[in-house]
Amino acid sequence: MRQVVLGLSLIFAAGALSACGEDPPCGVDDQGDEVPVCVYDATGDLYCPLDNWIADDDCNTCGCSAEGEVKCNDRAECATETTPGTSLPE
Repeated sequence: MRQVVLGLSLIFAAGALSACGEDPPCGVDDQGDEVPVCVYDATGDLYCPLDNWIADDDCNTCGCSAEGEVKCNDRAECATETTPGTSLPE
């Protein structure tokens, strides 16, 4: 009897997992909650918490906070566009 109950429990658990669909893009936390995802509006790209990337201006950097918010810096030296091979204005 114990083996039948264990077998049914395993079948139920496998069915529940397959019914959930795709895995969340950034996984789940220790409590089983989905980890927040950041969407960078400039490109529509998805990032996970603690990811960092170059902003669409190719100068500033952005990151994804633990709460799922995109945070970008606003460096003064990024105000003037530069192209590879040119020097910055003095």
